[in-house]
Amino acid sequence: MFSCMMCSSVFVSLLELVEHKKKFKHSLNKLELIDKLGSFGFRKVIQQRIVTSANSLDGRTKSFLQGTSTEVMQIGGKHKSFDAERALVYAKTPAAMNDFSKEKLIKEVLSILETKDKLKIRDLFFSFQNEVNINDNVDYSRYRRVSIYETRSFFDELPLQNEKDPSLFNYYLLLKKSAPPLNLIENNIEKLKIFIINIIHQLFYIHYCLYVAKIQHGDMHMGNIKLIIDNNGFPIIKAFDFGKSKIITGQDFDFKDLKYLLDRIAVSGRLETFKRNTIRSEDSSEQQKHYPLHKFLKLFISGIKSNDLSLLNSFIHDISSELLHQLQGRKNSAEQLENFEAASNEFVSVLF
Repeated sequence: MFSCMMCSSVFVSLLELVEHKKKFKHSLNKLELIDKLGSFGFRKVIQQRIVTSANSLDGRTKSFLQGTSTEVMQIGGKHKSFDAERALVYAKTPAAMNDFSKEKLIKEVLSILETKDKLKIRDLFFSFQNEVNINDNVDYSRYRRVSIYETRSFFDELPLQNEKDPSLFNYYLLLKKSAPPLNLIENNIEKLKIFIINIIHQLFYIHYCLYVAKIQHGDMHMGNIKLIIDNNGFPIIKAFDFGKSKIITGQDFDFKDLKYLLDRIAVSGRLETFKRNTIRSEDSSEQQKHYPLHKFLKLFISGIKSNDLSLLNSFIHDISSELLHQLQGRKNSAEQLENFEAASNEFVSVLF
């Protein structure tokens, strides 16, 4: 059962609640919503993420093999490959080498933001490829080291996440495959809700950090988000792969990351947006990794129909429009954080 926080009306399905919220176009006062959400509210989740999860990965770093081997690096794409046994990324092309330089710059920009706003965000919410410094005769200029953690699952009933692909996408596929049996157990429905809420709030906070730093990631699909379940059973996500990122100068910030996250608009433009949202099957290999907010919210909904999906997307679009309207006021970082908080809380309020 789902209830409206404003009027306490009760609904059988989540989509009925969404339709109710759309019809009356109401939302709680920001302070009321924070109070109603309690420990599931944005500021509580992010505080737990920063304060608790910062020290809750002790003993989880996976040991890696020494040396290098380009032959065993089968995971990766056109420009890079990844050796999970050695925790190494290998640049196969000059374009990949340029990505290394770009990532170093992004890391420096986020470091400045940490100092300026006294935020401990760089190592908590972002994962970078670090230079390899070993005193031998091997040229490591084409290599970068990454962090790999021993895996565990948020759900006792699910197998461990594949540590060779510790992405949010990999875990999404695992959850999608297991969602029907999980939903048969009431306790797991609540656990799924908690998991999704934690992911949603962190996604909004990561986008806040990028916005304040004036960084456009440009490729924030689930395959470029690392997922770690910490020692307290809390899901940690970190954005990585800044190969398509850029720093926005002057007054030209165009909110492309946020429009992708909330409005399903491809960073690359109209043609790709049309292909993703109109032509391609949602279950196609090209499409499954996209739109994390929409995909995880749908995991919580059983038997969603096309009309219901349109309604849900419309509800999310309303949240997006309000957030972008507020951000265009160019307020200070504290006020901007409040805008992201309000949007994130409004998003997860539909789960109650």
